[in-house]
Amino acid sequence: MDQKMLDAIGDISHAGDRQFKSSFTGAKLVPEQAFAVVYRKPSKAFDAYIEKVSRGKCIYIRDARFTKAELWGHAMRIEKERPYWRERGIEVNHFTVETDGSVVEVGVLPEDLAQALVELPQRYGTAIPPDRSAGAYSARGRLGTGRDSRPVPVLSGRGHRHPAPCGPGGTAGGTLLG
Repeated sequence: MDQKMLDAIGDISHAGDRQFKSSFTGAKLVPEQAFAVVYRKPSKAFDAYIEKVSRGKCIYIRDARFTKAELWGHAMRIEKERPYWRERGIEVNHFTVETDGSVVEVGVLPEDLAQALVELPQRYGTAIPPDRSAGAYSARGRLGTGRDSRPVPVLSGRGHRHPAPCGPGGTAGGTLLG
């Protein structure tokens, strides 16, 4: 990954967190394939900014269901309610937000997972797909050490597509909108 790409993603992330909060979700570098992905809610202004600072580098723009601010707002609501969950026998101990804007994951103790998979969605009005089991998440090594917590998705959007490598016919000015 060269310095121009790092600078471009740094500028995009910085502006996303400040100027484009209502659109920006996250940015992900894929150094082994020399490209980056910016996730955002569609915004002509933000897309134009990304094009401007892309420095001719391969940066894919992908739709996201939620912004970073929305996801962290949801996570902080759960954080404020930790005493409630403790009273119910669920120890909430970690949060993470997916860069692609698809999910807030909440870490709970392994012995609390079954109850959390039922009660967190009930309280927050979200659905957890039934195939999202503790084993599937712990195998991904997402939160903590993998021994002290298991993530529970509590706000789900749509998944992302992996882009094809940038190249002839695949990009417009280094950026593929889609």
